[in-house]
Amino acid sequence: MQARIHGKCDEDGATSSDTRSAPLAQIGHIGWLRRLNIAGLFLVVALYGANTASSYQANYIKQKQIEAQSRCPPAAVAPVPILKFDRPKHSMLDVNIGTNLSPMKALGDNFLLLVDPLMDVCNALSVAFQKNPNVHFLCLAVANYTGVSTFKRYNSVGVSSSLVSVSEHTSHAGLRDQATMQTVMVVEALPLLRGLLNNNIAIQRLKLDMQGFDYTVLRNLEPLLSESPARIHNIMAECFYPNKAGNQIYEIDNSCEKIKQYLESLGYTTRDTPAIVEWGDVFAYKAPATSLMSGSDF
Repeated sequence: MQARIHGKCDEDGATSSDTRSAPLAQIGHIGWLRRLNIAGLFLVVALYGANTASSYQANYIKQKQIEAQSRCPPAAVAPVPILKFDRPKHSMLDVNIGTNLSPMKALGDNFLLLVDPLMDVCNALSVAFQKNPNVHFLCLAVANYTGVSTFKRYNSVGVSSSLVSVSEHTSHAGLRDQATMQTVMVVEALPLLRGLLNNNIAIQRLKLDMQGFDYTVLRNLEPLLSESPARIHNIMAECFYPNKAGNQIYEIDNSCEKIKQYLESLGYTTRDTPAIVEWGDVFAYKAPATSLMSGSDF
């Protein structure tokens, strides 16, 4: 069997047919090659198109991620904890935390803040200072946290009362059997003093008599104590000396030596003054203060 193979155009434009004959097998072979070439071309086009689409899609996703990030507002900075005071304003301050019935005396025109958690102390001092506009009393405990806690009252006038227990094998061990409990509000020291300083000049005198929590509170106040010039000029803080058994009078570390080292690391000049064998006071100052105060100054 034969098939006609079309040839070139004639000079007059008419199509002429080649009268040569070709076997159908040869024609089939030529058609297969053509189909293979066409299929290969389509495959190349498809692969190129897929690769181009994939690249475009990746670039599109990346661009959208960039746009999304650029639309995001900057991360919000957490607000600094602070307690708000409506008064005083533009004043030099004195603060006594742990007053009992022997509060720090007022100094000139300084505004005096007195703090103690015992209700009878609160009532007595509120009455004593109610006519003095430069004295304010807060009835609460101060520590390195805010919350509600049990306050241990160790004697009738509450002089040795504390948020922590007395230690065995110390001069205070006998108070354990005298303890009565009182639920108190506890406020963190840093936002308390930061709020007090917010609209005022500085704290000229800070007196701490906290039955073991003095060092804890001073460490909580590090952001304020680190400032130079100082926002807290002079400090008097009760501290403990370990006895021969290595015990401090309360079940908390309130070492005189550690308090001194800590305050000195923040730029304060310090001195400790023993009261008896087991406890005493650390005195400290930092510029613009110019010298150490003594107990009578507080």
